[in-house]
Amino acid sequence: MVSTRKTMIQGLIVRAWALTASPMAVFLIMGACSILAFAILSPAGTGPDEVNHIYRVAGIANGWILPHQYGEAEGMPLWGGEVPKQLHHALHTLPQAPDFTVTSAYYEALNAQEGTVPVNIPNTEVYSPVPYLPALLAYGLSWGCGFSVLTTIVLMRLFGGVAYLVLTALVIALVRNRNMQWLIAVVALVPVGLFQASIVSADTLTNVVVVAFSSIAALDIFLKQRLVKSQLVVLLIAALALPLMKPTYVLLVPLLLLVKSIRIWLRVSVTAAALVLFAFWYKMTGTAGYGMGWMRVREDRYQVLPNEQLQGVLHDPLYFVNSVIRTFFMDGNDWFTQAFGQMGYFHGGTLAASIVTPIASLIALTLVANLFLPQKNLRLARWATSVIVLVSLGAIVGTLYLNFTVLGRNFVEGVQGRYLYPFFVLGIVLLATAVPAKLALPASGSGGGWQRFVDTRKSWRVWVIGCCAVSILSAVVTFIIRYRMGV
Repeated sequence: MVSTRKTMIQGLIVRAWALTASPMAVFLIMGACSILAFAILSPAGTGPDEVNHIYRVAGIANGWILPHQYGEAEGMPLWGGEVPKQLHHALHTLPQAPDFTVTSAYYEALNAQEGTVPVNIPNTEVYSPVPYLPALLAYGLSWGCGFSVLTTIVLMRLFGGVAYLVLTALVIALVRNRNMQWLIAVVALVPVGLFQASIVSADTLTNVVVVAFSSIAALDIFLKQRLVKSQLVVLLIAALALPLMKPTYVLLVPLLLLVKSIRIWLRVSVTAAALVLFAFWYKMTGTAGYGMGWMRVREDRYQVLPNEQLQGVLHDPLYFVNSVIRTFFMDGNDWFTQAFGQMGYFHGGTLAASIVTPIASLIALTLVANLFLPQKNLRLARWATSVIVLVSLGAIVGTLYLNFTVLGRNFVEGVQGRYLYPFFVLGIVLLATAVPAKLALPASGSGGGWQRFVDTRKSWRVWVIGCCAVSILSAVVTFIIRYRMGV
């Protein structure tokens, strides 16, 4: 009996170790557990702008597909539309930390809400229905089956999480390059991406599309791998989807011009088509930027003036550059930690994981980057990619400066570390293929003790998976302590 039990345990250990050889299996197991934990632990509306994302989904489901200005108040446009009053009541009256008890009286009050109510959501109104497809499916299914509002919100989160897991796994399978597969898996397991996938947000699908586009393009541009038909199809679809995910990501599409596996006429045509889609959607958003003042406190509300801000940039561009630099180095801007572990808002500020999360994630990413060999004759590609990434980041910061920053401020308001996350794949491949000196870990049998423990050929996967686990666990524990316990 003891021998049989020992054999079973050994068999399980062997199977578990075999799973560590598969980046897809590692991602699916760790990602599913993390997303489920965040989705259950996070009360509705606690994610970044989650309330307005939910309203946008409800509006699209009720036929409010294109951005819509439904009125004006205090001299500023109102962008949004009608949503069920029951949904509005739930999102504004749910108990907050540390007491999350939902009583029967609360449900009675919630069920008594009938009809619709207008909502003003200028920040999410600019998004197309494309990044909300999983949430839209869950919303339609839930309301069609007569589920409660709270059940609807949970289903929207879970559908988004499943879409993130399935689509990322498909991208991992599609790239076929082992090193790139590990990079995608580790980037997808960074807590900031997992948290975004566990709430209702346009970022859930957007992050997957950016990673798919970046990784497949990098295979051709930096790893000199000829793309097969399935990879080309996904790359082109992703390029056309980017301007409909988040408009500023259209600036990544010119990377397509560097992909030699695609005929030049097709590269140019798809890039032009993406720019046309961007122009169309930008025209649809109209004066939504002028409504962003509603996202500020009353004393700042009327000082968010995009036109005046733009005139200031054109008149004194150095002041704008100084403001951008000051933003990333000013006291209290924890953008570095946020880039790896931002998890919604807490007490009016941003909730980020402890410093353990970015350190553990960086170690895992460094070990994976170590797999990539230096490549020659890539000077043009490196410079072009660097410019494209910097311009894309600049567009995000510039948009916040024009549409969210109060006139006269000497820093950019609204900049959060999570905006850096979608550029991780491109940034790491760019650096990994350019750095000639790699992290030198001892080869097998070159020593004992510590050297054997860090054997590059036998245990690097353990280090990568262990660091990912530590990073995720640190983020979850931080979330529980600070948010759920109200500390």
